[in-house]
Amino acid sequence: MGEVFEYAVHLRWSDADRNGHINNGKFATFAEDARIRWFESLLGGHRDMGSSLILARQEIDYLRQVIVEDEQDLAMTMRCFALSVGRTSTRIREELWGAGDVDGPAAAIECVLVHFDYESASSKPWSDEQREWIEGYLRVEEPAEQGAR
Repeated sequence: MGEVFEYAVHLRWSDADRNGHINNGKFATFAEDARIRWFESLLGGHRDMGSSLILARQEIDYLRQVIVEDEQDLAMTMRCFALSVGRTSTRIREELWGAGDVDGPAAAIECVLVHFDYESASSKPWSDEQREWIEGYLRVEEPAEQGAR
């Protein structure tokens, strides 16, 4: 089983709608923030090596409501790991967990990220070192249960 990258999500009052629920669009922002921090160590920051990651696909499962004033949601954590790695891309999963979540995450986000070369405007193969880094986060077991739908 690979490592899991954890990123603290800080909820703001402006993240909520008028009912106190976190707006659905914010989940994508939380996931983006976590991804950027996670992959900065791989790519040395954005575009430092003439390449970066681009988001090719994103799917979000909203598994429970997140409310700004709920005690269990004051401390949210995004847990990130790789599901697969290809020649130029990787499929990852990010799970948003509240402090009180024990049965599963509040949301699950699956993404396909492409290693992109800005100079050639095309995908770029991972180096052996980059592939090894991603494989260190590869999880072969089933992700957290998603509950009833």
